[in-house]
Amino acid sequence: MAYEDLRDEGKIRALGVSNFGVRELRAFAADHAPPIKLFGIPARYANATYTAASKAGSLEKVETELLAFKAVMEKNAGFGDYLSNPTVSRDAKVSAIDKVFEGDKTQAVTKNLMMTMAANARLADAGKVADAYSELMQAKRGELDAVITSAVALTKAQEKKVTEALKAQAGGKAVSITTAVDPSILGGLTVQ
Repeated sequence: MAYEDLRDEGKIRALGVSNFGVRELRAFAADHAPPIKLFGIPARYANATYTAASKAGSLEKVETELLAFKAVMEKNAGFGDYLSNPTVSRDAKVSAIDKVFEGDKTQAVTKNLMMTMAANARLADAGKVADAYSELMQAKRGELDAVITSAVALTKAQEKKVTEALKAQAGGKAVSITTAVDPSILGGLTVQ
């Protein structure tokens, strides 16, 4: 149904949602929109998956499943190579994904995403889609990522102090840090 159809109040009543006005429908759609805007092909899949998972009430479960699928692709090189091999037909990939996600152990949203990616020959981007979806979920939870680069490795106490300082500066939001060592830094540290 096109957006123009939703503007026609008669057609809205025909849908059986006479108590819903256009404003309510827009508000409903806005409630399920991703918290930040991401761009690119993997982001399109992640955005659509976020919206579908939000409507289904399974945001966290879908995130877990996508990250698990990414981990399997990374650990099992043969499986990952098969899914990203352009000489394997789309039908064969769709069939393989259907078998991987058969049953009701996984969310329908996750299965639909992977089936769509297989049909569109985009399974090679599955890891990037999982990362983009995780970025959306971090934004929803109010989490921030930071990369701390120092000349020497930080101790646990130093990491804790830096994390607390970043949390205070971010207005109390949760901060997840990753540390890196770069001996070319003369002193102090950099925060990204």
